[in-house]
Formats: sequence, structure tokens, C-alpha cells
Amino acid sequence: MATAQNNKMSTKSKKVSAVKVSPKIEKTELELNPSDILKLVEKKAYELYEQRGCQDGFADVDWQEAERIVAKEIKASKKRSKVD
Repeated sequence: MATAQNNKMSTKSKKVSAVKVSPKIEKTELELNPSDILKLVEKKAYELYEQRGCQDGFADVDWQEAERIVAKEIKASKKRSKVD
């Protein structure tokens, strides 16, 4: 699974300025590098797994959904920090 995760996170080295990444994770004026984003996706994917009752067989679905959620939160965070 590590290979699949690495392939999915093979984005260019983007730095994202963010204030709030999710309701549970606060970042104040820090830049998120790909490693930070990977950790956020891993955490969110695990939360989705737990919400499903720790049912196996949905790792790819949870990972893709986690990527979508984290990307949306980062984008919203960037918009908020531009307004502030």
C-alpha cells in the first residue's frame, strides 16, 4: 500500500500557505510541503476507515476521499488567508 500512497502523492513540491487545514488541525502561517500534506491525507484516510467501522477492503476509496477532503480544506484555507 505504501507504493500506492507514494504514487498518489507524487505531486510537485508545492508549498501552500494555510491558516486552518481542518477543524481538528490548526496551522498558523506555516507552509505545507508534500510531506505535511501526506500526513494530513493519511490521518484523514484513517479517520474514514474508523468511521466505516474498521472494515477492510476500502483503502483506495478512503485514500482518494481523504485526498479530496484535504485538497478542499487547503483550498478553502488559502481563500480565507487571502481575505484576512
